[in-house]
Amino acid sequence: GYVELPDVFRVGFITAVINALIWGTVGTFWWKFLGLF
Repeated sequence: GYVELPDVFRVGFITAVINALIWGTVGTFWWKFLGLF
């Protein structure tokens, strides 16, 4: 299948945003659990 380049960037950007949100949330709880934050 042929994918347009803008679609690749959009999917990559959305994935990066979701990934950042997940790790930001998990990381905050993890830091609180460790007593660092």
